[in-house]
Amino acid sequence: MLFFAGVLVVLAWLTARLITRRAEPWSRSANTAVILYAVVLGLAGISYGKMSHVGANQVLAANMKSLQEMRTRLTEYKAGHGVPTGFSAVMPAPVLLLPGDFHLRTAEVRVSSFTDIRDSGRWLYVASSSATVLIDCTHLNQRGLPWSSY
Repeated sequence: MLFFAGVLVVLAWLTARLITRRAEPWSRSANTAVILYAVVLGLAGISYGKMSHVGANQVLAANMKSLQEMRTRLTEYKAGHGVPTGFSAVMPAPVLLLPGDFHLRTAEVRVSSFTDIRDSGRWLYVASSSATVLIDCTHLNQRGLPWSSY
């Protein structure tokens, strides 16, 4: 990115020379300002590229924490009461945050008697003898895995 910023500065300088028809299209202090501007712009571009996945990583971590908590509570509930018919008997479902414009934020739990991934963007509770909780989303996360694979 810094390389491209340098190329832009050189192109701007050459274009200004062509337009003004002077050897030096602007003063020396302006040269310094343009170079400094290009360096700052290049560093901003580099830092944006390095930091663009921070929000997505936080969403992934929050969803994994919620999923683990739901599975833990479900295991505890099954040990004392057996397999529940609905997930609301176990705990209130946390909000599921899926990045992108595919699904809205929701705390709804879809109940199915088998692992039936329909890409609803909700939690999926499989009310069978295995009794597990999944994320009902087939879209890929930033690691390239479907959300339903966790």
